[in-house]
Amino acid sequence: MGHLVKINYEDKKLFIEYLSERLTILSDSYVTHPISQMSFSYIIKTGKCLDENRTLLLQDYSDKNLTVHNFNNMNLPITMEPSKYGEIRISNTIDNGETIIRYMVVNGDKTYQIDVCNNGMVNKVTILGKINLSWIDTKINLDDSSFKREIGKSTLYFLDGEIFLQKLQLNAKSFKRFRHHKKPNK
Repeated sequence: MGHLVKINYEDKKLFIEYLSERLTILSDSYVTHPISQMSFSYIIKTGKCLDENRTLLLQDYSDKNLTVHNFNNMNLPITMEPSKYGEIRISNTIDNGETIIRYMVVNGDKTYQIDVCNNGMVNKVTILGKINLSWIDTKINLDDSSFKREIGKSTLYFLDGEIFLQKLQLNAKSFKRFRHHKKPNK
């Protein structure tokens, strides 16, 4: 279920393009369970929707407050920008066949080691110290702020600071051997 989106009739083409782009991002995540059906509910009202009420198509997300992702009672920044984790204390370039920019970022009692590689497409983040927690953030689309975070047994997909898809690896029961019984001959 999604949020109500207010648009005018002339925004129809722009809205269809928006939906197509979002579904393209999500389609890779539904390999095992493809989308077979979608439902849209809508209301038609008379008059024009004022620009300040049109929430999706005209919204500027650049000044949106940084939100956090809660993982094991820890608030982790939802961003791929190292400077938004806290104060950058050290920035080094490491070249061992692949160029990596390593940032050491301090925020309160947490020290983050952020290795940015693949031309800024992948961040390998580790919280140093007793916590010893790490995850990988991978940019999905160059044109927006969408990225996926692989942490623990979860993969979370973020867009504009919000989770829009979450995959979780669950433990499955072991398979039991199926015994085929032969029918007696008559």
